[in-house]
Amino acid sequence: MAQFLSLSTENWNGYIIVLVLITSYFFYQRASKARASFPPGPRGWTWPILGNILDLNIDQSRVHLQFSEWKSTYGDVVGLKVAGQSIIVLNSRSAVLELLGRRGAVYSDRPRIPFLRELVGLDWVLPFQPYGQEMHLQRRMIDRAINTEFSRHFHGMIAQEARILASRLVANSQEFDKFFLRMTGRTLLRFTLGNQTDQDREKIMEMADAFEEATSLGTSVAGTHLVDLMPSLASLPLALFGSKTKSTVLHLRETAHNLFNNPYEMKQQDRENSVSSDPSMFRLLVEQNKQIDGSIKDEKSIKAVVTASYSAGVITGTETLKVFVLAMMHYPDVQQKAQALIDAVIGSRGLPTLDDRSSLPYIEAILKETLRWKPVIPLAFPHRTTVDDVYKGYLIPKGSTIMPNSWQCLQDAGDYPDPENFLPERFCDSTGSILLNDAPEPRQFTFGYGRRVCPGRNFAENILWVNIATLLSVFDIRRPDGQKEPRIISHMGVMKPEPFECLFVPRSEDRLNQLLADNGVDGQFTNTL
Repeated sequence: MAQFLSLSTENWNGYIIVLVLITSYFFYQRASKARASFPPGPRGWTWPILGNILDLNIDQSRVHLQFSEWKSTYGDVVGLKVAGQSIIVLNSRSAVLELLGRRGAVYSDRPRIPFLRELVGLDWVLPFQPYGQEMHLQRRMIDRAINTEFSRHFHGMIAQEARILASRLVANSQEFDKFFLRMTGRTLLRFTLGNQTDQDREKIMEMADAFEEATSLGTSVAGTHLVDLMPSLASLPLALFGSKTKSTVLHLRETAHNLFNNPYEMKQQDRENSVSSDPSMFRLLVEQNKQIDGSIKDEKSIKAVVTASYSAGVITGTETLKVFVLAMMHYPDVQQKAQALIDAVIGSRGLPTLDDRSSLPYIEAILKETLRWKPVIPLAFPHRTTVDDVYKGYLIPKGSTIMPNSWQCLQDAGDYPDPENFLPERFCDSTGSILLNDAPEPRQFTFGYGRRVCPGRNFAENILWVNIATLLSVFDIRRPDGQKEPRIISHMGVMKPEPFECLFVPRSEDRLNQLLADNGVDGQFTNTL
């Protein structure tokens, strides 16, 4: 106490200055929030209860376009109200990166969505997790498997699956979309659960397909159902919501339960019986969390991570490859340039692998432009604010739903001149030999934002890169006579081309022989061909 009282006048002055600054900042923040107004938007929000619900009653495939149109009227931050809930649309790169990135500490929660989380029971799904301990645990688990040296075990498998895909296209290119879906499904299954028998693999893929369809049905209801507008109703008996809702919820519950439990239990039984010792995310996480008594620590979280990892990326990966094919059909000069560069680097030694990625910057530029040109996820999964915040003089209230318009960010002519055209040269020099940083990195608008960015993005990129490089190496991708550019439609929040025809013509006898003679990159994987 005596030491405290004996502080010099100079020290006291310093403390007083700091106290005054902190107090001034506190009152400045309060005054700023008091002066700040809700972001501008369509006038519908003044209507009692309904708010802007009619402004949002538009075709799913046009929501991102409507948001972009509002930017020209209201600016890059648009405010909406629905049933008293604040919805903030972010329509610019600067707003998205500032709020969801640099201010991520208060913008990383998720909307509650009681219909899916509580009625259906999807509270285990990582994208639906609130910002907190369970979310961080699941992300750490994925990070251990994907963003470490462990993932290099699967580089050969990824290349092998790309070559299996190419072999199928040689035999029957008319079903390329089906083969793309099968390739992404097989690749993700082999990574998450390891090798399976054909019978087990088909069972799991059927469950995943059923889950995709069920989720499509669920997301068409979620957010607009009465229980989402009044969350307290989630505790009521299902029968009170009507027979249709009850039937939908029970179907979704069963499908989600099967996908969550059955594949994991199949692999756990294999492990206990010493049937399988191949590397996988499942095996890694189970072994890392096995306790002395034989129990598995955080087993529910492991199930959630494994399930999400093999079901989440199948549709987006498939549709991204279809966008790439569209680009090659309509921009043959890009295709020919890429093939010449692949031939120069790879020569006659085989087909591209991930070891060649750094030597083929033009393929990297094509991947970037594919993600930018027709983004398959135009609106990123919503975030939620945990405190009041002020941005550019606008108040963003606590509990607001934040909707990042990724499509607008990727189609902004200020960042990407002539955005409607497919131009890989945005990201490299004219020779295709050096990557440049003149244009914003499109991947920062493709895989989510800030602290909720997709933890599996690097693995997803590896799959896309190898398949793009392999298809370019083996085939001339041609547009059939009379085939017009297909319309882009929306399904389950994913933008996809309507069915279209494409020709995959082998480039040469040598390339075809290399493909057909290749029995796998890594011997440990050849038994699954």
